[in-house]
Amino acid sequence: MKKAMSAPCQKKTAKQCTVLAVEPGVITRIYIEEALHAIGVIDFASSGREALENTRDNSYDIVLINLRLPDIRGELVARLMRARQNHAILIATSAEFTDIPFPFDAFISKPLTRRKLLEAIKALL
Repeated sequence: MKKAMSAPCQKKTAKQCTVLAVEPGVITRIYIEEALHAIGVIDFASSGREALENTRDNSYDIVLINLRLPDIRGELVARLMRARQNHAILIATSAEFTDIPFPFDAFISKPLTRRKLLEAIKALL
């Protein structure tokens, strides 16, 4: 499902986007950084609460959200972001689910690969 981009990202290429990865797993965080470092600025949050704080204080073009967070379900984090009129592309990640849960724009199954990450992002830009 293609989503209308926020004004800042419409003017950017994938190499200039800002990304927030909401991922509690240290190894997965390292992998995401290695896979996506070339597309722009990547910030990390290890919990839902931290992600909500980050998106309150910063603007992101893309937010990757692990559906299984230690404090708040990923779907709820995404709903709260949308309720605040956050227009970032929201991409769910999980090893357990196979469908795109509302209100996400895309879903990437784990294990994550560089190819999966880049293809999902490019398809939504």
